[in-house]
Amino acid sequence: SACLVGSEMCIRDREIIHSMPSYSESTQPDEPLAAGHSKVDHPVAISEMLFFDIDGVITEPVTGEVEPEVVNEIVAILERGEPVAFNTGRGLIWVLRDILPHFEARISKRSILSRLCIVYQKGAFQVTFDEKGEQEKPVVAPGIALLPNSLREEVLQLITTKYSETMFPGEEKEALLSPQFKPGADFAQYKADQAKLVDELQAMLQRYGLDDQFRVDATRIATDIEDRHLGKALGAQRVLEWLKEQGFQPKYFITFGDSKSDVDMAEEIFRQGFPVELVFVGEKGQLQGMQLPFPVSFTQAFCEKGTIEYLKNRSHKGSF
Repeated sequence: SACLVGSEMCIRDREIIHSMPSYSESTQPDEPLAAGHSKVDHPVAISEMLFFDIDGVITEPVTGEVEPEVVNEIVAILERGEPVAFNTGRGLIWVLRDILPHFEARISKRSILSRLCIVYQKGAFQVTFDEKGEQEKPVVAPGIALLPNSLREEVLQLITTKYSETMFPGEEKEALLSPQFKPGADFAQYKADQAKLVDELQAMLQRYGLDDQFRVDATRIATDIEDRHLGKALGAQRVLEWLKEQGFQPKYFITFGDSKSDVDMAEEIFRQGFPVELVFVGEKGQLQGMQLPFPVSFTQAFCEKGTIEYLKNRSHKGSF
């Protein structure tokens, strides 16, 4: 399936961190493990560790269809005993309903999922699986601010009254608001509307006096309003912490993304002193002018087809 061109926008600024309100008992995340704590006595060295965005990397970005060949390649990695991470801006309900079943159907035994770490809502939450492959409670990142209800309501009203032909309010998320591309709408019109929406949202944040605390991040199929602390870099931090807890020591990291904001994954891993490569399956123009201190591989095919291309062509450096 074809990958449609979309503009990208990622605004970086200083982080302003606030407290996350408490959750109900049924969704109350566990306290994060202390930094440096490891569940194993003897760390396990592995040749490489792969990080994947989901939309436009594992799925076709507009239809949302999961690419079976990508699933097969990732399952093969998990079956070899190597860890894999998903780092997405989407919510957990979507991941568990639309993505994970494709992997569950292909693994040889459920315990394989213990090697999978899922970070969602741009690092706000993390979920993993125990040794039996059963889902553990989500863990919340400390210090994330939530949008005021009044602002949420105003944004949703704007979407339903002005942009309903190309957008819908999007899935419900605790940590951010994400109006999304409406399936079946004209994609070129959506991108034009999205550019207008970005300007309106930024003006709205200024009017509320929240533009230093929150930002607008326009991705391929969504427009996120979020705490400035959130992002793919925070997601990468959380995966690196999980690897340490599990006792995995990758020698090399490979991150997969289709949007400019996905570059932050590789940048954070590099910042922490690890060798990393970015596999970019989006349009090259998105990274024009960026000077990156690590290797970037551009695929011939776009999006999920580019992911397949790289995974099938790469030479394995070995596992354990």
